Amino acid sequence: LNIEGSRAKRVGVIDEANEDESPFLSISLEAPLVLENCLPCTLRYKILDPNNITITAGSIKRGDSRDIYQINTNANSKYAPIISIQVQGFSWSENINLSTSKTLTFKIRDAATR
Repeated sequence: LNIEGSRAKRVGVIDEANEDESPFLSISLEAPLVLENCLPCTLRYKILDPNNITITAGSIKRGDSRDIYQINTNANSKYAPIISIQVQGFSWSENINLSTSKTLTFKIRDAATR
């Protein structure tokens, strides 16, 4: 069994009915994208498809991270999802294509546009 981005292993479990060891397969899925907030404030994010339809959105408290499972990070740039972030007192960042690189750099502007 091979699931891209995941790990699978064969393990055993005790069947309580007859106390035999019955094998089963355990599959662990890993998120293709993890957003980590290293800022001293809450971070808001939205991930959109190329047609600007929201795939997922939410907020991450300072020091927390969020696993994102709803996207395909292997899509070519034409079909890849885009991400935008926002923190209090600032406008939403520009949209960044998630297929461009592993490390993303965002430019955000003061909400008062100073």
